[in-house]
Amino acid sequence: MEIRGIGIDINDGRVNGDLEVLQRELDYFQLCAFDVVELTTSGLFIIFNGRLHMGRAQAVDRILRRYPFHYTLHLPDCLNLGRKPDSELAKRIFHSCIEFADLVGAAILVYHSGQDYLDVASEHERKRAWEVETAALAQISEKARSAGITVTVENQNPHAAEAELLAKRGISREQLKLFHPALFPAAIGRQIEQINSPNLGMTLDPGHLFLAVELTGEDFLAAVEGQAKHIKHLHLNDNFGKNPSALYSRMEQPLFGQGDCHLPLGMGAMPIRECLKRLAGYTGYVIFEMRPEYRNHLPESIEALKKLARVE
Repeated sequence: MEIRGIGIDINDGRVNGDLEVLQRELDYFQLCAFDVVELTTSGLFIIFNGRLHMGRAQAVDRILRRYPFHYTLHLPDCLNLGRKPDSELAKRIFHSCIEFADLVGAAILVYHSGQDYLDVASEHERKRAWEVETAALAQISEKARSAGITVTVENQNPHAAEAELLAKRGISREQLKLFHPALFPAAIGRQIEQINSPNLGMTLDPGHLFLAVELTGEDFLAAVEGQAKHIKHLHLNDNFGKNPSALYSRMEQPLFGQGDCHLPLGMGAMPIRECLKRLAGYTGYVIFEMRPEYRNHLPESIEALKKLARVE
């Protein structure tokens, strides 16, 4: 495993458009000796109605250039290239993200897979949504390629409302492949192979997958290993592999070991060492997605990752 840089994502709710907070966050990350910072589009407030606001984008860029970091960019979680009526606006937002990434030198874009069809009953509509998203990703990856940017598609995790909907509708594990392919890295891998672009790949979030396998029944480590060839970006944190209940708030879920709680490495139950062994051929960045309440664990998480991946 060749880790080219260890990074941290900026919590979009923490920055919330305040550039002074952005600067304080970057100051702290520099003290922690991170190499990479993953920016979150939503928290920067640089895109309005699909268009990049160049004045605000340049103000962000002036701050970013004060630091030695490499940058990546996480697109809004809600962005979906395959679903009407917003698919055209979603494409416009995506293109604006490429424009911003080019401005600030962000080499990688992260897009949450739109293969979530839980509210789409028709097989024809599900197929059409997949075709629309796939065509859009092909077009977008070509534009990004000309800017030297890699587009990656991230596997999803089931949210509380989704888990309850699945149970209520009696959707079987086999049907999940039809109604929520984004939970399956192999489904994203097939889409990547269909597009066959050299600058399109997968962002693997093992934490998302560790939650998903509770519903899908997949073998966690086999799913990681099976898609290793497509992985061009890696998010890393820990959890207990227990999907959230709507009974508990985001703050209460960790009490019950539930949800995508973005814990420091080793604080949950995910087999991180074994996961990284399946990614022995990976070359790229590793980004910690860790909630701000655990930031005092960041230095030890960096050391733990170096030890696990043998990159001292």
